[in-house]
Amino acid sequence: MHKIIDESGQIYSLFHYEREADFERMIVQNADTILGAEGLYFDIKKLIGKPKKGASIPDGYYLDLTFHNDPKLYLVEIELKSHDVYGHIGEQILRFGISSEMDKYKMKNILLDSIGSDDEKKGKLNAFLKRSKYNNVNELLDQVIFDNRPSAIIVIDEATEELNRVMAQLTMATEVIEAQTYV
Repeated sequence: MHKIIDESGQIYSLFHYEREADFERMIVQNADTILGAEGLYFDIKKLIGKPKKGASIPDGYYLDLTFHNDPKLYLVEIELKSHDVYGHIGEQILRFGISSEMDKYKMKNILLDSIGSDDEKKGKLNAFLKRSKYNNVNELLDQVIFDNRPSAIIVIDEATEELNRVMAQLTMATEVIEAQTYV
């Protein structure tokens, strides 16, 4: 069992989430720290794709604005290591790949609606646009959705070798981020 000891000698032990909803709440509350403060996290769960043809519901979207001339869109899946790597996590990323190709306009509209109703996101995007080659939000979203292929991020409490083997077999570029809570 991992422990963390700070400078004052305080000991912190790993907290095990029993419910994915609690883990997801922690991730959303700390999205800037976990995913990166230079980007925008969209806590949106909406169906993309066509039912029975690869539809999926991402846990969210992350628009990485770190590189001014190469922003990237990620579909985010938040998981606990206790979930089935093959039948759940691997299948979900496969569905992300299919549905993100099938429903690009819907993804763009989902993100535009969220930006339009969030002054903080609008402000951050306007600051980004001033420093980038993009003239407006539509042009930026066209680049990350239509011109480039969205990728996936799995945020999980513990990445296993089995998860890495499954991800290596999928064609959608996928990043795995471990996030843990210590108390």
